[in-house]
Amino acid sequence: MSFRIFVIGLCVILQACALPKYRVESKIYNPSGLAKERLSTVICKQGERYAWASISGVYNSERVQVMNGVGCNDELEYGHHFQPGIYLFSVTCHYKNYQGFLTAILKLEPSKNYNLVCVLENKTGRFGWEEIDKVRLEIREIKPGN
Repeated sequence: MSFRIFVIGLCVILQACALPKYRVESKIYNPSGLAKERLSTVICKQGERYAWASISGVYNSERVQVMNGVGCNDELEYGHHFQPGIYLFSVTCHYKNYQGFLTAILKLEPSKNYNLVCVLENKTGRFGWEEIDKVRLEIREIKPGN
C-alpha cells in the first residue's frame, strides 16, 4: 500500500514539473500599422544575482499611457512589441520580500530588441550580512545571436 502511495506521489510531482512555463500575454503597441519586423521588442530576463522585473506601465512621448500592468516575459517571441519612439517605462523590481519601483525613458529603435534588468546593489550590514542597499534598472540591447 505504501509503495502505491509513493508511486502516485512521484507521478504527481513529475506531472507538476512538466507544466508549461507561465507567460503573460504579449502586447503590441503599433498605431501606425508598421510591419512586425520593424517593431522593437522588450523583454525582462532575470540574470544571476538580479531581481525580477515587471512592467507596470508604459507611456509614449505624448504622455499617454499605452500599456498598463502588463508584466513581462523573458523570451523574445513572447516580448512586448512597440513601434519605434520614445517611451517612459514604469518597472517594478521584485526580490524575495523587497520591491523597488523605477522609471526609465527609452528610445526604442526599429527592429531592435531590449532587455530590462533590475540589478541589486548590496552593502555589508552591521553584523557582516549582505543587505540590499538599492536597485537600479539596466536597459540592454539584445544583439542578434544572443
